[in-house]
Amino acid sequence: MQNVSAIILTALVRSFRAPGGVGSVNVHQKPQASVQEKDDSQVTVYTAGGIDHYIMENNEVLTATWFADNLECSIMGEISESDMEAMISSINEE
Repeated sequence: MQNVSAIILTALVRSFRAPGGVGSVNVHQKPQASVQEKDDSQVTVYTAGGIDHYIMENNEVLTATWFADNLECSIMGEISESDMEAMISSINEE
């Protein structure tokens, strides 16, 4: 598996290349739960690189969020779920 910092940097760079894409990383002292806004649609769990990524929608903006150790990561944009899964897979490529 890639270095966590490299994965985060790759995620941010790729998300900013996507039209309307946004990425964020929050550092916590220890791993913890997080709250994400979403509409009433289902949450999809997509596993890549041994990490569960939670894909959800809020006001037609798709968000993927996950934890890597004490880093809370998310990428979001007005893209399809299959494009989001492709983006997540590309982040986790070695």
